[in-house]
Amino acid sequence: MPLILQKCVEEDVDQIAEVIYSAFADDVWGRIMFPRRPPPDFDTPTKRHYRRLISSEPNVLLVKAVDIETHQMVGMARWELNLKVKSEAEWDGKMTREWDEGTNAAAANFLIASVVEKDREFMGATPHLCLGLLDVHPDHQRKGAGRMLVEWGLDVADKKALPCWLQATPQGAGLYRKLGFEDVGNMDIDMSRFGGKGVYRYVCMIRPTKES
Repeated sequence: MPLILQKCVEEDVDQIAEVIYSAFADDVWGRIMFPRRPPPDFDTPTKRHYRRLISSEPNVLLVKAVDIETHQMVGMARWELNLKVKSEAEWDGKMTREWDEGTNAAAANFLIASVVEKDREFMGATPHLCLGLLDVHPDHQRKGAGRMLVEWGLDVADKKALPCWLQATPQGAGLYRKLGFEDVGNMDIDMSRFGGKGVYRYVCMIRPTKES
């Protein structure tokens, strides 16, 4: 399966939503947040959200992995350049999101608030490149797409002399460690609060600025 990387365009939002929902359906915490997905032909809040990011947010870098033979998007990454100190209003804005019908909004909002809290705790005013989301369709995992999408962002960070920050799922942490990320903390989600069982642990990770 030969792959190429391309920047996302507005016409990609249907495939972006498909990759995201398919990846979350393959994860225990993802299934709690998104127990039901909307019909694929609906113009959902998720699709409108990504359409806005692509068209209006120059500091959000959306890149896709595409199968050359089928022209299918098999994975995507959302990288975010953080070069200046955020105001309180900007931090609050990161926690405001309209969800698709069928979303467990309480769980999804709790995750967003927890992610933002860790962003502020660990990176605060430090200029950095953040990997906000990396999803690969379950049918195409462990075939190199995730690594390609991460290495793309690391190249951007190296050219700008920036550290990288992310909060990894249990499944993704191993790849990030191989690519130079270091564990700096954890973020635990008590899934029983939202109808599940057990604790889901995200790993807070930083890749230091690469020395020239």
